[in-house]
Amino acid sequence: MFLHDLKTIKAPHSMTQQESLDWLAHAWAKKQNKSPKDLQKLFARVGCAPEQIERRSFFLPEFKSDGVDWRILELGKNQGHEARSEFFSEAMQTVFNETYEKRTAPDHLIHVTCTGYSSPSPAQKISAHKWQGQTQVLHAYHMGCYAAVPAIRMAQGLKGSIDIFHTELCTLHINLFEESLEQMVIQSLFADGAAVYRLSSSVPKEGFQILDARERILPETDDAMKWMCSDFGMKMSLSREVPKYIENNLSGFLETWKKDLQIPNLSEETIFAIHPGGPKIIEFSQKALNLKDHQVQFSRDVLFRHGNMSSATLPHIWDLILQSSEVKRGTDIISFAFGPGLTVAATWMKKL
Repeated sequence: MFLHDLKTIKAPHSMTQQESLDWLAHAWAKKQNKSPKDLQKLFARVGCAPEQIERRSFFLPEFKSDGVDWRILELGKNQGHEARSEFFSEAMQTVFNETYEKRTAPDHLIHVTCTGYSSPSPAQKISAHKWQGQTQVLHAYHMGCYAAVPAIRMAQGLKGSIDIFHTELCTLHINLFEESLEQMVIQSLFADGAAVYRLSSSVPKEGFQILDARERILPETDDAMKWMCSDFGMKMSLSREVPKYIENNLSGFLETWKKDLQIPNLSEETIFAIHPGGPKIIEFSQKALNLKDHQVQFSRDVLFRHGNMSSATLPHIWDLILQSSEVKRGTDIISFAFGPGLTVAATWMKKL
């Protein structure tokens, strides 16, 4: 099976990372009746630095540097999970409609997200209204940052053309009222984004050949990362041990995989698309696999340009790899992404 016709979609509003950190500090101060300067210092200490993320984009218009207006994020009547679901459904319907103005209908459409659910979904609505229900729709929901991999595994069991469409509004679930360093880290890292790509059995002019996809939950890591539905919205918890779990297990995962595929060695030209859950995830993955800087540079570039867009992030890395003239045809592309569990999910592809 081949992956091709990849399109990344940028959210309409954006701020530099420094602007977003300052803005978050003022938002926290406003809601918690604290000093903005003290919170700015704290975000500067524990948050993801502007040297690691240059800019983040958002679908919520409330994210803007000239004020703190959290209308949809206010706690109160009709401003809990229901309000977020309604915003997600409306905003993503627009994204689907605009994308398929210039894109042909697939035989199957897999909608991937972990940040907003409604039934019928935007994918089902566009199938019903635009294609008279001829496109079959599947949902791959609530798996977090690694969801591109199980979506590809789902697609491998289908016939015809399959579009996988990622829509992630991570910032829709920022909670200003849960005061913790963990939440400061999370809020300084995540952003919004979307992407779509097609899988088929036809060899494209450019894209990737998918050789294998697999995933596993690492032993004794059930509490390392969680993504739960709450009254407020979605709630994430993240252990500081996650980078260590990755460092201790990733090499063994890869060695077993190479043995299964009967691939004895990899060259230094192999590119690793490491989902940038944060700067330390890339750093510890690189260390675990003894990789050169150029082998993980695309991951660092996407983190720097966009932040962590959950499941939409790996497709953004793949897009950079496809655009790069420095990555030659036939190059092995190994992708790793991590999510609740701690789950490790991976694809092995070749650039065409």
